[in-house]
Amino acid sequence: MNSNKLNRIFVKNYLYMLAILMTITVVTVLTIGLMPFFSGEKDFDASDLLEEDYNDIMIPKIKDKVSYVVMDESYQVKKQVGEKIVDQSKYTQEEFIFLINKMQTEEQKFSLAHQQDSGYWLLLVIEPSLRMQASVQFNFEEERTPDLLGMFIIIASYLLLLGLGVYIFSKITSKEVVAIVSKENEKKQDALKHLILDVSHDLKNPIMAMQGYAKLAMDETDIDKRNEYLEIISKQSNRANYLSIHLFELAKWELNDYQPIKKKMDLCELIRLCILERESEFKVNELEIVFTTEKEEVEIEGNEQEILRVIHNLLDNAILYHAKPSQLKICIDCEAGFAKTSFANRTNLKNEELLKVMKPFARTEESIRYHAQGAGIGLQVVRKIVEYHNGKVECVINEQNEFVILLFFPI
Repeated sequence: MNSNKLNRIFVKNYLYMLAILMTITVVTVLTIGLMPFFSGEKDFDASDLLEEDYNDIMIPKIKDKVSYVVMDESYQVKKQVGEKIVDQSKYTQEEFIFLINKMQTEEQKFSLAHQQDSGYWLLLVIEPSLRMQASVQFNFEEERTPDLLGMFIIIASYLLLLGLGVYIFSKITSKEVVAIVSKENEKKQDALKHLILDVSHDLKNPIMAMQGYAKLAMDETDIDKRNEYLEIISKQSNRANYLSIHLFELAKWELNDYQPIKKKMDLCELIRLCILERESEFKVNELEIVFTTEKEEVEIEGNEQEILRVIHNLLDNAILYHAKPSQLKICIDCEAGFAKTSFANRTNLKNEELLKVMKPFARTEESIRYHAQGAGIGLQVVRKIVEYHNGKVECVINEQNEFVILLFFPI
């Protein structure tokens, strides 16, 4: 799977959910923070306001919207504050009861309390026209006890929304990831089908050739002819062996659990070693090796056997594709934190053929001419190994019509 694409999906969905959760968090914090200063409709109870001396009665907060009247036990009006509640200065008991019943009938909001020690009645009234104004009040001066039940409901709602957000994030992300994985699997299945067909085709040719020449060799009585057939069988077996080895390497790297151990090593020394081992092979194929390096030692971290396999595969590729006689120029430059290693040799490959060489079992006109069917599998192994070492591979045709493979290893 493309890790960059996967990262973009996670970042995109994470930013969406972060914005939603931050909005929910801000609203929740503001709500909880304002709860101590927020009250619903205020129910005034006259008994809570009683004082020993009725002159000490205080109506806090909205006293200008509340009216009250004080009467003694003989129902004589002693004090009246706010809107006019009673029209008489003195009531009989029957008239007082009638007044209370009338207020109940008219659904007036009132509260009545009796101060036994001082012997007076307190009738508290909130005018109907003012109730809506008095229903919501903010008080930043008085210390108020928080509504614990309300806070619990808000916090529980926040946690529920948080959990719901995480669930939605997981579902959306997993759905997109599954879609990408399914698409990648489809591509891999198609690639596997082509791989099987190519393997069958590429192995069939040398095997059939070996079978045919083996039969001819058994029936041939002429020693020279028999040796000629045996030489052809040997070449065909080498072709089959070359293909099977690289196929095994490619299959090994397709397995995600294959992780060879890395260690520090000198890339220059490894290339010199490979060149020295195959010096006679280069002479036979009229290929001159020119190796240059910016530094005598270039240290990289990797698995020595796998890096050697990369170098040998590229040397094989140069031998198969080079135009005789020619040079293979190997150069190491250190730039931008990478050891850039180039393998350049003159070739007759065209640009459209160049686009194919990094694919398994790629065949070009030149590769067929050199009997290198399936040679592209070696470059595919190279790409897998280099990417495992956190590097990358590029192929270009330079101005000198040289086929150049660039390896970038972090240093």
